[in-house]
Amino acid sequence: MTYRRLETFTMTGNSYLEMRLGDRESDVTMCEVLLSVGGEPIGVLTTFAAGANSGSLLQGSAQMHTLEVEFPIQYPGVDFGSIDVSVDARVADPEIAGILGVEPGSALLVREQVLRDARGVTWEYGFAQYRADRVILTSDRVIATSKKPRTWVADFNESFRHQRRAV
Repeated sequence: MTYRRLETFTMTGNSYLEMRLGDRESDVTMCEVLLSVGGEPIGVLTTFAAGANSGSLLQGSAQMHTLEVEFPIQYPGVDFGSIDVSVDARVADPEIAGILGVEPGSALLVREQVLRDARGVTWEYGFAQYRADRVILTSDRVIATSKKPRTWVADFNESFRHQRRAV
């Protein structure tokens, strides 16, 4: 995946960004980039960073890497620690539709994320709007295993209740 910067500007923070970035009193840098694969636009990533953390926002290489590799490129000398992610869906507004080459109202997948360093300090908040006809979002998480085997049943809700009682 490659990216091309579309726009960067400084803005005054608001309560939502302060909640995502932490209690910041400085201005917020917003950066919007076009994500492409093989030259085809597949998404628009909008990122926000505050204060000293915003100095190199998406100024590294035009080639995207894993977060463990990309984070120290964007924030030199800082090790990646963790990410909080949520995924939802929405429809493309006319501006995003034009950038992605789809009709307004087309389905988009939205991946929202908060990036933290190894000490737990929040460095970046962002969301990417992806063409739902070109992108599948997957998840892979390594969890420390216990010696006690897990048991699962076919119904998700029942499975959740069973695990909750076992805790």
